[in-house]
Amino acid sequence: MNKFMFLAGCLIGMTILAAAGQARCLEEEGGYVTVHFHQTPGVGDFNTHPAIDLNGKNLSAAEVKQLRKLIEDADFFDLKSSPPQSPIPPDPMVGYDLTVDMDGRTNTIWVQDSDVGKSLKPLIDWLTARVKAVEEKQSAFRVEFAKSGGIAGLRFPPLTIDGTRLSAQDARKLAQLIAEVRFFDRPEDYPAHGADLFWYTITVEMNGKLHSVSYEDPPTELKPLIDWLSGR
Repeated sequence: MNKFMFLAGCLIGMTILAAAGQARCLEEEGGYVTVHFHQTPGVGDFNTHPAIDLNGKNLSAAEVKQLRKLIEDADFFDLKSSPPQSPIPPDPMVGYDLTVDMDGRTNTIWVQDSDVGKSLKPLIDWLTARVKAVEEKQSAFRVEFAKSGGIAGLRFPPLTIDGTRLSAQDARKLAQLIAEVRFFDRPEDYPAHGADLFWYTITVEMNGKLHSVSYEDPPTELKPLIDWLSGR
């Protein structure tokens, strides 16, 4: 009797494990979709936009379901690229680089904006909206560049830059410079080398962090950022 119950327990356990494994496989299969999307500049929008790479495993179940439906509704794997554009002026038109890998099928196309058909447009619009969300997140920062001191102890109106008011290209460039100079790792004050000299302060608020750096002589490690701000 005990032997029978043991075997029955093993059989039930194996059945549960197999069902769980099958569920995981189905979940992974349902999320197996990757997309690379990049809008290429041209007439209509000469701005540079970031490329995005989506992986179904990193999306919510609802997002995966919607993305897969948009791909299927577009008959994406039957689509062809637009004809190559002439290297001779006029300027190229806006286009979209798009690669989709789903369920063992892969297709890569570049499609000119004017060639985007009715079935493909919802997918392009969905991906473009995600690019816009990335750009808005990247531009959500504030920078203040102030000058004070001198013999008279003057204070000049600071230069204040709101990332959301910059062009997408300028916002990305400034955010990149802040990261490259490791601004948030820099000391708050650099040593002074004399009296009655001008003092500069850079303050950055980004991703929930606020940090200020003050200096008299431009620190070498901050020069790329200082040059960009000075140019404004």
